Amino acid sequence: MAYGCRVGIARKEFLFAFGEDIVLQDLYLGNLYGPDGCLLKDWVTFVGHHQIIVRGSKDAAYRRCSQCGKNIYFAMDDLYLYPQPARSVSMFDAGSGCLVVTDKLIGRVKLNKWQKLECKKLPVLNTPKDGFVELISV
Repeated sequence: MAYGCRVGIARKEFLFAFGEDIVLQDLYLGNLYGPDGCLLKDWVTFVGHHQIIVRGSKDAAYRRCSQCGKNIYFAMDDLYLYPQPARSVSMFDAGSGCLVVTDKLIGRVKLNKWQKLECKKLPVLNTPKDGFVELISV
């Protein structure tokens, strides 16, 4: 993960375990270069075609960027999704190198194969705990 950056970084092998067709459908992929300027062929950068906000219940706040209009959100504890994500999408970009994927997709990946991988099942709530009803990803 590159902190403070909207672009995610991942091993190709990991991303393509979800299915190369799904990854290419739902993510924009780019090349990654090391500090010496050489291409890191086993790695890619990614940004999702579909953005999603993972919400929380504690210390929730957001602001709208004056430059691009995007909502910038922060919250802690009891992470969840609201509203229901589009059912036609399998892989969402949650920002900062995080992905939200469907149950069907997560079943394709051996989670214990990837050290330092954090995977949490997120409930989808009918009412947001943070009180921001109209908050959506732009």
